[in-house]
Amino acid sequence: MFGTLIVWFLFAVILKVAIGVATAVPAQRNSVGRAFVTTGVLSLGHAMFSAAGPLWILWPIVWLFILKSAYEIGWARAVLVWLALMAIGAALIMLVLVPLGLMAGLSLAIL
Repeated sequence: MFGTLIVWFLFAVILKVAIGVATAVPAQRNSVGRAFVTTGVLSLGHAMFSAAGPLWILWPIVWLFILKSAYEIGWARAVLVWLALMAIGAALIMLVLVPLGLMAGLSLAIL
């Protein structure tokens, strides 16, 4: 349970950055607490939709609706937040996972 809360907090920080980059949401609405609760709702919603069988195909629309209602933004801004999250995710992959993979490959080559 503690690990889940840590992951939700890390995702909340990333969500807060994405909201700040993609929208003009005031600082009162773009708090870490709101991002944490939104991240928890998104995580629990994902778990419910994955267990619902074929309804999982509707998850991206529900995801955008949750963002839209949590931050009182429009559909276009919710899509911009999603794009910002994808860009942040790609940057994290390039900055963290690629060097780790190269180091692992190097350590296997040495052995």
